[in-house]
Parts: sequence; structure tokens; C-alpha cells
Amino acid sequence: MRAFRETRAVSILDIEQAGERHEAFAVAGEPYVVEVSRRDKAALEFAHLEAWLRDWREECWVSPSGAFLYLNDARLDPHRAPSERSQPEGRYHSFVLPLPEIIDRITNPGARAPLVAAGEVVYWYCGRVHAELRAQLGSLPAPMDGCEDQGAWLSQAGAITTLHYDQTPGFLVQLQGRKRVVLAPITADLYPFPVTDWRTRSSQVIDLPGVDLEQYPNFARSHCWEVELEPGQVLFVPNPIWHWVESLEASLSLTLKQRAPALAATWRSIEYAFGDEAYLRQLSAPQRAAVLAIFERDYLGSLR
Repeated sequence: MRAFRETRAVSILDIEQAGERHEAFAVAGEPYVVEVSRRDKAALEFAHLEAWLRDWREECWVSPSGAFLYLNDARLDPHRAPSERSQPEGRYHSFVLPLPEIIDRITNPGARAPLVAAGEVVYWYCGRVHAELRAQLGSLPAPMDGCEDQGAWLSQAGAITTLHYDQTPGFLVQLQGRKRVVLAPITADLYPFPVTDWRTRSSQVIDLPGVDLEQYPNFARSHCWEVELEPGQVLFVPNPIWHWVESLEASLSLTLKQRAPALAATWRSIEYAFGDEAYLRQLSAPQRAAVLAIFERDYLGSLR
């Protein structure tokens, strides 16, 4: 990746190696790839997904530029009538459509009249993974057994998830199509301001290959990892780590997110309560201490 000083290959492990070495990679904050899912299964084809969910209406995002940013955006109620919402910066628009139409727009671009403009790119996220789809994954590394959050992603070629970092470690399971993922260590200090608080995890950089190095010179001082995910491969994404994703083809992926048991009881607090003293006062003493400790470490510490 031109923006970075050095581009490193992502380690490729088999299932046994992933189970044995996962903790070491997690502690080091390094990604790895493992092949775990079954290839060329008919159940993973777009047509079968459409058949399973023929009457399912879902929200999809349409972007004239291809840049997609789900983080921190206000979502539509999927039970409302078909409607449209523009993201404030104008990067994409949101529509509630029948899933077969979303799939058709992803796999047959140009077959329908555009929703926004010619050359639009469609990206769909579903947080409720269908049981049959999940069942077709085959054997998974042991760490994936503890994943609580699962999401499915359908994207047209050219769709981009801008540079950001997540609040939990997880896995990106590539089922159809190819995706390019670029990752950079959170310790690289890519920006001239603090970005270790969860409220600043959405990067300002949309076009990573064309990032302005005069405005963001620290990119050129850091290394990155880059990988092209093929169907049947899984990428471990440690936490926290910057990552940027580009769909090279029409793509179907799953994301599986892990949450540490110690944080589960206070997750809502971590998400919402930093600016809500009334809510903090309602917590038990241990919960309040845990929340404030995380706040002290991740936010106040970044300002020093």
C-alpha cells in the first residue's frame, strides 16, 4: 500500500496452528488468515441466500463513490415503509428494499434504474445471520466459538469500508468473491490528534491509497499488513487495529465479533455512559469502577 512505509504479508495458518497460536497473535496485535470454511457450496451462493430470505426487507446503503461508513450512523427502522436517508456528509444513501432486489443490484449492476446516480455501489449489512448460512461454515478455530455478534455483508465490486478500528476483536469470514484488507497498528499514531477513544474510531481517511501524506505524514512512517481474502478464508482482526476493506468482486462475508466476559456486564456503559453521569450513578460500585477504569485508560490516557 503506497501510503505506508512498509507493507507486510499476513501470516497464513491452518486450523490447528490457529488454535495453538491465536493468543500470541492477539497479544501482539497482529492479524492472521486461516482457511476454515467449505468451498464451492451451493448453499453459499447468492441465489440460495435470495431463496431463503425472499420476503425479507432490509436496509442497504448506496454510494456514488463506493465509500461506505456504517459506524456511528443513525439507522432506519427496517419495519418502516421503503424510505431513503442520506448520511450527513453525503457519502452514501440508505434504502429499505426487499433482499432479492438488493442481491440483484449487487450481482447485476446496471440492470435496474439507479437509486442515486449512475455508477452507484451497493453495500448491505445484516446483523441477523441466517442459521443455514452459519451452519455451512464447517469447522472453525476454537476462539471463534466465543463470538457473540454475527453480521452478514453483501457488497458490490468497488464497495469500500473506510479506515476505522473496532471495539472488539473478531473474524472476517469470506464466503464469496474477493476482498482486499489493509491493516495498520493502532500504535502508529496515524493522526496528529488522539484517536484511542471509541468515539474517534471512525477515520477521516476515505481514500486510503490516495491519502494526503502532507496532511497525514505519519502514514508514511508506519508499516501495514495487506491481504486479498479468497472464498473459504478467515481473517483474524485483533483489537484495536486500523483496517480498511475493499470489495474486489461482488462479495458475501460474515463478521464474528468477540466480547470478553469481564466486559459483557458493562458493555452498555462503555458504549453510552461516559457522558451520562445519571446513568453512571445507577451502576453498582464494581460496574462503575470498571467503566471509569476503561475511560481512564482509553480516553484520558490518550490526551496525556
